[in-house]
Amino acid sequence: MVAVGVSVLVVVATVAAWKPLARALYEDVRVEIWRGTWGLIQQHLFFGAGSGAFAAEYPPFRTATYFEKEKAAFFTDHAHNEWLETWAETGLLGVLTFAAVFLYAAIQWWRRREQMRPQNWAFALATIALLAHGTVEVSLRHPPGKFLVWLAVGLSLSGLPFPRFEWRLPPMLERAFLVLGVFALVIVPYEFVSLPVSAELQWRRALVAQDAGNLFRAADELEGALQKQPHNIEYVYQLAVVLERSATDDDRLGEVLQRLHRLAPDYRSVNMKLGLWHYRRGRIAEAIPFLEREIFLELGDPSKIEMAVVPAKPEIANAFASDLCWLAGAYLDADRRDEAWRTLNKARTLLRKTRDLVEEELERDPDQEAAAHFRNQLAALAQTKAIVDELQKKLSQPR
Repeated sequence: MVAVGVSVLVVVATVAAWKPLARALYEDVRVEIWRGTWGLIQQHLFFGAGSGAFAAEYPPFRTATYFEKEKAAFFTDHAHNEWLETWAETGLLGVLTFAAVFLYAAIQWWRRREQMRPQNWAFALATIALLAHGTVEVSLRHPPGKFLVWLAVGLSLSGLPFPRFEWRLPPMLERAFLVLGVFALVIVPYEFVSLPVSAELQWRRALVAQDAGNLFRAADELEGALQKQPHNIEYVYQLAVVLERSATDDDRLGEVLQRLHRLAPDYRSVNMKLGLWHYRRGRIAEAIPFLEREIFLELGDPSKIEMAVVPAKPEIANAFASDLCWLAGAYLDADRRDEAWRTLNKARTLLRKTRDLVEEELERDPDQEAAAHFRNQLAALAQTKAIVDELQKKLSQPR
């Protein structure tokens, strides 16, 4: 009866909150991320893109209207839905296996409902609540959520009668499993606990050193972390950021960027960084494909003048316009003047529409802090527009 009463209350509360919830979801970035994640799932339907690969594989599938949302960000590292992200990373086989665990628990709750005590029902409801939360977040595989959900599942079934099975392995197999167990006790903690934790600590020390301006110390810490976790793309990316800021070893920066591109070709802004690295070295032909790829991931086909999307955040729009300027400059240096004109017109359109939106916000008489923010954004947009004007002036000159 308790379970039925709680279920009725949940249904009533859901119906009552449906309209405001639907409106909030429409205005949020989650629906756009889910649409993009579904595209990633369709690309890797059965076996997935790889465990932990969401952040690296998602960018090409980001929807065109994502940046229209107020909470849009440059970097998306999770799907805001446990089930979709599990499917995207581990495929249909993985998500069905994941669901089978909870389906088994639900079947046991029903079959043993007469033996279920109040505490069992309490933990069963806690499991359901955590699974429901997993439809808008990805907390079930990350601490503390992953600990809580498996603890709740276990305690919801604790104390219930289950049939016992008694069996023994042959002596030879018992000894073999004993040797394997000892080996695992030595190797597993070292490879999967000690090394990752040690690398994580070095990465965090690198972030502290970077914030303090000690870039050489940050680079050393990140190099040490990468010796322990050589395929961690976040460590490689952070090392590239540190080397870029220090500007002391351009060759090493190029090696790190190329390494990151091999691991994750569309991760964060690796294409822009690698394109600018080639551009600074005068390798325009090598730079242009990377710059075009970055623009494609941000705004779609760079050859189209029309702007289908204007980012809700002026700082994002300004960053995109700046990237368009780099691409236009590369086109100009490569004597691809028509493409340079189209790219600059796209940047100008983006800047004009963003400026109009910011000016509208200022006319609404925002509070002092917001007004100062908008005025700063207008100044930044004006600086980027000056770059556009300078490039167009160069384009107007005869060859």
